[in-house]
Amino acid sequence: MQPIASATTEEQVARALATCQARIAALSVGGKVPAPPPAKNYGTEPEFYFVWPKGVFFYADSEGVLNAASATCRGDVATGLITELSLNGQDVTDAPRREDW
Repeated sequence: MQPIASATTEEQVARALATCQARIAALSVGGKVPAPPPAKNYGTEPEFYFVWPKGVFFYADSEGVLNAASATCRGDVATGLITELSLNGQDVTDAPRREDW
């Protein structure tokens, strides 16, 4: 991906956050769990790093049971590319999206 020249860093971080939220929501079975709430960016340019402490949001496991969850999402601000995604301490960067199932 190429950086969007007209986008400010703040806009790029906002887009990255939305991408992370959607990616985390896509991991939930059944697709009925909303995306996690907005999170603070702990990254420093050129990286974004969002953290959701356990219990801030819930996800549905493979049996459809809702569980309190934690997550982190790290990537490149300019491209919005996610390079690291974890859910409850497990690397799920390459996990299939719900729409891929």
